[in-house]
Amino acid sequence: KTIMIDEWASIGSSNMNHRSFRHDLEVDYILQTKEAKQQLLDDFHHDCSYTTKQTLSSLAKQPLWKRVAGSLILLLFGRWL
Repeated sequence: KTIMIDEWASIGSSNMNHRSFRHDLEVDYILQTKEAKQQLLDDFHHDCSYTTKQTLSSLAKQPLWKRVAGSLILLLFGRWL
């Protein structure tokens, strides 16, 4: 997981919730050099070129088995996702 806010950047496993901050063992690395921050930004833009925008209408067009499987996974594992 990455986060970049203005001149501050972090790579790590933390979620932005109470449990992650108080109970879970999380590791984060704060990027300090301009080169590392620029590489993170470049990687993000590169990754974006491989993405597809998802909308409710595009999700509704998925096969029924995918929608059922997704709902089942969320029901069984939603607590940990």
